[in-house]
Amino acid sequence: MRKWFVLFTVLAILLVGCSSRPPMPSLTADNIKIPVVLGTYSWKNVVADAPGPDYLVKDTEPVAVSPGTEVTIKFSGKPDRMILSRWEGQESREEVELESNKFTLPEEKGEYIYSIRAEWGKNKSGLYAFIVKVE
Repeated sequence: MRKWFVLFTVLAILLVGCSSRPPMPSLTADNIKIPVVLGTYSWKNVVADAPGPDYLVKDTEPVAVSPGTEVTIKFSGKPDRMILSRWEGQESREEVELESNKFTLPEEKGEYIYSIRAEWGKNKSGLYAFIVKVE
């Protein structure tokens, strides 16, 4: 019985390591989980294209947050680089490279669409979109 458990565990670890998609981040603001949608990505030998962040989040209910709330981003494997963009429609209005795994939402009320482009080395990247409502 123990042999089967060890064999299953080793196979599971190998299969997880062979994933053809980038890891999904966990985003939280004031202990509230923010849903994230995976968009365009390049992972190992797989390249997938997706529509813009505004389209990716069109069926996602915005998470209500307070003005100036800090958002924490966690990945299972830390990216080498993260670029945060705020979108209006199909255009990026603001783009900044994150120096840490945190950023602060605006003080102004409204709905905001964001994307995070995470990069792990040369050929591994993913774009993630989410929407929040500052109240």
